[in-house]
Amino acid sequence: MGCKYCFLVPIFQGTLYVIAFSTTFLLSAVINKDVPLIFPYVSDTGVWSIERCIFSFGLGLGSLLMIATIYIRCRQVKEVLELAESKNLSSKLKKLNTISLFLGMVAVIGVFMLGCFPVHPYIVPHLIGAGAAFNTGLMVLAAQTYISLKIYPTLGNKTLNIIRCVMVLILAVALCLCVIFGGLSLLLFKGDDITQWTAASGGYVFHLISVASEWILVLGVILYLSLYAGEFRSIVLHKPNMDITTA
Repeated sequence: MGCKYCFLVPIFQGTLYVIAFSTTFLLSAVINKDVPLIFPYVSDTGVWSIERCIFSFGLGLGSLLMIATIYIRCRQVKEVLELAESKNLSSKLKKLNTISLFLGMVAVIGVFMLGCFPVHPYIVPHLIGAGAAFNTGLMVLAAQTYISLKIYPTLGNKTLNIIRCVMVLILAVALCLCVIFGGLSLLLFKGDDITQWTAASGGYVFHLISVASEWILVLGVILYLSLYAGEFRSIVLHKPNMDITTA
């Protein structure tokens, strides 16, 4: 018997992340005042006290839901491309779809690393995870957006495709701003702890631009994946087959 509730996976993914990040921000910036209220990076809200546990748990579970969403989407595209009426679609789309699945795995490993290695004091592995999550993740979204445009109207709708194109462009700009101004702000930083960034720490304006861009980037990726819920309603996912061979 197949699973008819695949559409819940991207919804759970988005809901979990929003609850986790809202909780860590509320605890770290408002209640415990572990980080400045204006304006911490997403990762800064998960460094201290109980927030670290919530942040790690949220990213760990969220990464599983995220790769499940990407896997279901790639399976969906694969099935569409194999339909008899879709034989006119380019075979290159199949390769791109497969590549995007493997890139999605890399991106999710990056997300998992973000939860395992707090930015303070493990900034190097944290930044490696961020690079894998955001850079590779954006490539996955761009690839799937391109595929969505090519397989329409067999799957999807025009409005969603336009929204996805706009979102990918916004996310690309946000990523560039986050990296560029984040790097500049670090060069000007004069404090001892980057999670305690204030106007007196140096590079404050650059810091705020980078932080705002990161929040846009994070929430944008979450929203993008959540939009698959509508298209997943037509999916019935069956268990994968297994063949056992003797040596």
